[in-house]
Amino acid sequence: MVIGTFSDNGPLKCSGLDIKQYNNKTIPKIFENYFILLDLKIEDHLTPFETKQNFIFCSFRKSNSNI
Repeated sequence: MVIGTFSDNGPLKCSGLDIKQYNNKTIPKIFENYFILLDLKIEDHLTPFETKQNFIFCSFRKSNSNI
């Protein structure tokens, strides 16, 4: 499973909507009962309006203990 979302250094709103921010501890915690974290990257994304938004991208593998 691959997930990309706003990091805790990202914006507080996107397109006028409140968003939820995540970090290298909160994202894996959400899925820890079913998935094992394989990789995590935090990157800046330059929007078409030339502003930076910080994202977190994670890849997971399904846990064998919960198949």
